[in-house]
Amino acid sequence: MANDFSRDTFCRALYRFEAGALLVDSKGNNTLTNHGGVAESATCKEGSKAADFEDSLSQYFSVDDAALDAGFPLKNGDVLKVGTICFWMRSETNPGSGNYDCVVGKWDYAGSKISLAVYVSNGYLYVRWGYGGSGQTYESWSVGYVGLVANKWYHVGISFDGIAKTCHVRLYNETDGTVTSYDKTFTNELRICDAPFTVGSEAGANYFDGILDEVVVFNRRLWDVEIDNIRLGRFAVNDFSQDTRIAGHWRFEGNCNDERHGNHLTLNSSAVWTSETAEGQYGIDLLASRSNYLYRNDTDLSAGFPLKSGDPVKKFAFCIMFKHRAYSDVILASKYKTTGNKRSLAVLLSGGNTPRLYLGYNNGASAQTLDLLTSHWYAPVTPNYWAFLGVSIDGVNKYGSLYVWTAYTGAYRPMTQNFTFTNELYVCDAPFSIGLGTDGVTASCNTLISQAVVYNDLLSEADFERIRQGWFSGPQVGGPVQFAVGIQAAYSLVPEDANVGMHAAGIQVAYSTEDPTNTRRVFPVPTRLMRWQTQWGKRKFPVTNIL
Repeated sequence: MANDFSRDTFCRALYRFEAGALLVDSKGNNTLTNHGGVAESATCKEGSKAADFEDSLSQYFSVDDAALDAGFPLKNGDVLKVGTICFWMRSETNPGSGNYDCVVGKWDYAGSKISLAVYVSNGYLYVRWGYGGSGQTYESWSVGYVGLVANKWYHVGISFDGIAKTCHVRLYNETDGTVTSYDKTFTNELRICDAPFTVGSEAGANYFDGILDEVVVFNRRLWDVEIDNIRLGRFAVNDFSQDTRIAGHWRFEGNCNDERHGNHLTLNSSAVWTSETAEGQYGIDLLASRSNYLYRNDTDLSAGFPLKSGDPVKKFAFCIMFKHRAYSDVILASKYKTTGNKRSLAVLLSGGNTPRLYLGYNNGASAQTLDLLTSHWYAPVTPNYWAFLGVSIDGVNKYGSLYVWTAYTGAYRPMTQNFTFTNELYVCDAPFSIGLGTDGVTASCNTLISQAVVYNDLLSEADFERIRQGWFSGPQVGGPVQFAVGIQAAYSLVPEDANVGMHAAGIQVAYSTEDPTNTRRVFPVPTRLMRWQTQWGKRKFPVTNIL
């Protein structure tokens, strides 16, 4: 599988360093210039070739600032000052103390044009941060990782916000499979200047000695899972354009517009847009203190919007990417209002940040409460970490499913739960809303929201997983392939009609291509796409008993 950057409009440059195309930008028009004769190398991490830089020959690539595409991060005149740079790196020599090999940056120290640069030195990774109106003033950050080793592969993601003065580094060591994040808040705002963009050195100094592959540049900050997906070769951006089931899609890119059917949301009180987002360039910051919430009246919803008044289908699927600030009750999405007995459906987080549903019935006068995923040893959603929630409900047949993922350490693996409820869902003319309180009237949301999607059909766990990872392109099978095979053999002396199964013994062997960081289980098959099992005798030896 290969990364697909084609639909991400914030990806501004992609250098794959393939045969005969060392200088080609596969995404934009930022063609490189080769200084010193950088050669191809068959030692690579993506495709069939990489770029091999020799310090002794003063080799590097560059693009003059004036030749960079509009929107390239840190191009002279950039007012946003945000971006992400990812790359594979394999040093052939390890520069000693006091020597700094520049991997990538916009940094011309001799010309007093310095903005941002990434270095390796004495087993450390460094970020240099230029500041001030002009000159050679900068801050230097030793990222903290100890032990970069020559002739070993590392994947590095650097995301930055020059106005907020923050920088985030995600570093993967292929040798031991560890991946670690580091954060720094600098003292000064990042400088923008017309230094060239360089790969393999500064502008003609401090040359990198080694191999680089798949250098990709964004003018937005990527979050850790996106950087990890680039490393794993499964980066993509959702494409909802061909899915006729979609009823609303809001990306909150500085507005509350629906990108599919015109179901534009109204924001109660003033908006605060934030670059702290999990998808795209911006997200929306909802605060209870500002009485923020989003809504659209029922009569204004487009035909086919689920649970719109008069809807005979009553199928509803909703997913949202959000970061909650504190434990509190908040409705993530609803057509639910206690005033006037307009109770249909509410998807919320309870005070313990566990998912809860309100399911309206009795002509909207009553609602069944379902608390879901309450038996886990950790809260499914943890404040101040990005989370993804998807819910799919059939209001006529009275069943549904919930999918939750959080970036919180230790809860990385998605959690799912199927459920049933008692009464057929009531449909009324309550507005569709995001961010209301539990009564469906007042605001109580202290949450960052990055993306929300509504369907008038059911979605599967696989659908939600593909949307979360950015691979969704419609109802057809697709997205990142997770392959797993296993074999199990068991023997038991327990009679077939016995009520216990403890006198059973067996062995299980399994293999999965799923990244081991995505599961806490020793048996790394989180989705169990395939299972092979053999039995000795008649007694079944269930896999769930030996995990």
